[in-house]
Amino acid sequence: MKQTKPQISHEDLFVAIGLLFTASMFFSKFLTSLSMGLLVLLIFVRIDLRPFHIGWNSNIDGLLRRVYRDKTWFALSLLFWIPFLSGLWSDDVGDWLRIVRIRLPFLLLPLAFASLDQWPEYAMRRIAMVATGTALLTIPAVLYHFISDKNAVLESLEHGKMLWTPAYHIRYSLLLAYSGLLAFYYGASSSKWRYYWWGAGAIIVIFLHFLAVRSGLFVFYAITGGMLLYEMVKGKHRWKMATGLILLVALPIIGVKTIPSLQQKWKYMRWDLERIARGEINEGSDNKRVLSFRGGLHVFREHPIIGVGAGDLKQKMRDYFIDENLQFELYPHNQYIFTMASTGLIGLFLFLYAVFVPLFHTRAYQFFPALAIQVIILLSFLVENTLETSLGVAIYLFFTLVSIRQWRSTNAASTS
Repeated sequence: MKQTKPQISHEDLFVAIGLLFTASMFFSKFLTSLSMGLLVLLIFVRIDLRPFHIGWNSNIDGLLRRVYRDKTWFALSLLFWIPFLSGLWSDDVGDWLRIVRIRLPFLLLPLAFASLDQWPEYAMRRIAMVATGTALLTIPAVLYHFISDKNAVLESLEHGKMLWTPAYHIRYSLLLAYSGLLAFYYGASSSKWRYYWWGAGAIIVIFLHFLAVRSGLFVFYAITGGMLLYEMVKGKHRWKMATGLILLVALPIIGVKTIPSLQQKWKYMRWDLERIARGEINEGSDNKRVLSFRGGLHVFREHPIIGVGAGDLKQKMRDYFIDENLQFELYPHNQYIFTMASTGLIGLFLFLYAVFVPLFHTRAYQFFPALAIQVIILLSFLVENTLETSLGVAIYLFFTLVSIRQWRSTNAASTS
């Protein structure tokens, strides 16, 4: 009996590029852009590798209709259209184009995911495997840079500097937090590779404390603590959950006492917050963040309905600091305030619709990988303008699309 050769379908190729995309976010802006471009290319062509076949997608208009009829994909595309339309009242076309370019994936990547006829069952687990594996591979490089000049690095941490990281430290810490949470989720939900998942999760979380980036630690503790409380209230393994909460509270205390980098970061944070409480102005990271909040809210109050336009926000913030006799040039370090100042209350309403629909429309909050990435990004919005960098957009959009597509595929299989 003749055996048929295994097929490598268009969907398999899509996931393979997605795995490259996942790994590249940890260390390579070039590879991240390249893999995103390849995913977008698959909107227009359909490729099956075995047997090899390539065909053009002549139904782009049908694909567009599919996306804009889907509430989730349409909501995500609004994160492009909000700053894009503000160009109508932005004078600085150059800065407006820069922001629109960064947000362009919100228009294109939903089309790429919608173009797939089916979603491979293995996709989310493999992406989680690559995310945790890449996170583990980056750890030795960070440790090497620390050990090679330990005293100088510790001294710089005391003055608000950060450890060297292969990607921008805040986005890198969010990737680590999400990878660690995925590792624990798959370790708890399946027996296959259990020791890998639990071991990888433990190493990543310990390293997250060593890295001492508060954004990553904050989202990790918020999600883990929230899940433990939720399970305890539901009455599932109440004593185990209570023990987990006690350990979770003890973990940062132990970390501050035993991890030098975290200890130095804690000292610096206390120093900076004390000066903010006294009303002092300095170059501290928290001090600058608070000043950026004030500047953004000032700009919003002057243009509350439609904002100043995404392109003009930088200049308006610069004008505010000049009026206050301050030598700063900052965007609001808060995505909500950034949106309010640039596009007003109308923009904020559309923005909140765009970021909450993906979580609630198909009850994706019931699927932990989808819930975790949404909570991570929504919390990061409080202290960062996460969507104003290419890496921030890549992390949020890609993992949102992957986890929601996985959730839909799983739901469809269970109801058929």
